[in-house]
Amino acid sequence: MTVNAIPSADFVEDNNIICATGSANVRLIGNPDPTAEYVWDFDGAATTDNGEESYDVRWATGGTHNVTLTVTRNGCTSTMMRSIQVDEPVSSGTAVSGVLEICVSSVDPVDLNTRITGATPGGTWSVVSGGGVTNGSLDAATGVLNPVGLGAGDYRFAYSVDGASCPTETTEVTLRLLGAPRADAGTTQRLTCSMGMVSLNGSNSETGPGYTYLWTSNDPNIIITDADQMMVDVGQPGVYQLRVTNAIGCTAVSEVTVTAETEAPVMELEISQITCFSSDNGAISVTGVSGGRPPYTYRVNGEDRGASTLFAGLMPGEYDVQITDANGCFSNILLDLTEPDELTVRLRFPGDSTTVNAGDEIFITASVNGGNAIDTLIWQPDSLAATSEGRNGIAFTATETQMISVTVVDELGCTARDNQMLLVRRDRPVYFPTAFSPNGDNNNDIYFIGGDLDQIDYISDFYIFDRWGEAVYTGPQTESMSATGDAGFLPNDPAFGWDGRLNGEVMNPQVLVYTATVHFSDGEVIVYKGDFVLMR
Repeated sequence: MTVNAIPSADFVEDNNIICATGSANVRLIGNPDPTAEYVWDFDGAATTDNGEESYDVRWATGGTHNVTLTVTRNGCTSTMMRSIQVDEPVSSGTAVSGVLEICVSSVDPVDLNTRITGATPGGTWSVVSGGGVTNGSLDAATGVLNPVGLGAGDYRFAYSVDGASCPTETTEVTLRLLGAPRADAGTTQRLTCSMGMVSLNGSNSETGPGYTYLWTSNDPNIIITDADQMMVDVGQPGVYQLRVTNAIGCTAVSEVTVTAETEAPVMELEISQITCFSSDNGAISVTGVSGGRPPYTYRVNGEDRGASTLFAGLMPGEYDVQITDANGCFSNILLDLTEPDELTVRLRFPGDSTTVNAGDEIFITASVNGGNAIDTLIWQPDSLAATSEGRNGIAFTATETQMISVTVVDELGCTARDNQMLLVRRDRPVYFPTAFSPNGDNNNDIYFIGGDLDQIDYISDFYIFDRWGEAVYTGPQTESMSATGDAGFLPNDPAFGWDGRLNGEVMNPQVLVYTATVHFSDGEVIVYKGDFVLMR
């Protein structure tokens, strides 16, 4: 009897755990027996025969795969099975295109898993780059990131999956934290009386695709037209905010204050009233200004007076004084410059007559009206002032015809004057016949001058003219009748009269005129003129 030995089916594998993308080598232990039959079961693996009962095996799917070897020799059989674990390849997924952008101020957690697709679960997240991600900010298992406290910049994170026998896969994603956009509402603006609207200029703010702008005010009653523009016009004081929002919703706010200087300046005025009637010495002076912004300018009745605060040389009337400040704000004061009533003075003569008799005691008064309180009365001639009786009158004895004048001066220096001729009447006994009849009857045949010899020194320049102006008689004036040697004659003497003849011829009846100068003993000289009738 022949007893055959059981053949050996022992084999080994170089790796009992492989990746589905890799292969394992299984081979017979020892040399093959040419008398034996070797049957391999590779559980569906793809094989590569290396000879000498050595094979490289590969499986397309993961799992546990059994490799069985059956050896038969001389009717004897031996079988061995060994298991090989095949691991499926892992995937860390594909990063979503683009960069996830969020605002620095965001407090919402970020799920980084949304930034990859097709990833094998169970991997871990880690920080690749970007400082400031503190412990606890990133949950490595869940991939949830807390962005609070992170500064602006790019952060890279990796998702890694351990492949065991397969390669470890890693996919990186980028998270970009954007700082708040630059918002600049511009400089403080001021509303004035001359600038009722101001422009708020946000053009220095950040710009870019998708950026929006919005102006608001702390006063809900203020309506802003075109509030979504970078520049807006406003006409009310207050605090205005410009909100700039970028494409992902990050916002920044800048404030600008609009002040208002629309308070009108108010003047304090001093008035110097006009002192005298029809004078132009009135004045208005600005003594103080409250409110408004200097420098100030002035207008009087619409006339530009510049920065001058004294307006002099003013006539009576209504004056509109306007002050305007540097902001164009203005106020007006209306006032009147008045004048006193016209200062007048009138001489009052006794009985309202300027003719008196020589030797009369007279009292002349000055009637003053208008003006201001009387300061002084000045009488002329000066000799009359010595006999003044009372403030408004003078008393004196009338001795001669003369001009009486009074000047009144009031307390403000205004003056008025009146003058009238005082006629002092004297009874002068001088007689000129109104007619004579030179007919030879010895009655009224001579035309001569009569008079009182006690009052008349002499008569000169005695002429008689016809109606055509021809001198028909010139009185004889050959004697010296005065200490000065003046030629003349005495009255009451027919020898110094006219007989009615011209060149020895009798003149026809007619009207003639005469002129004669009479020198009186008191020194007065009077020229007498008149007419008379020549009768036949």
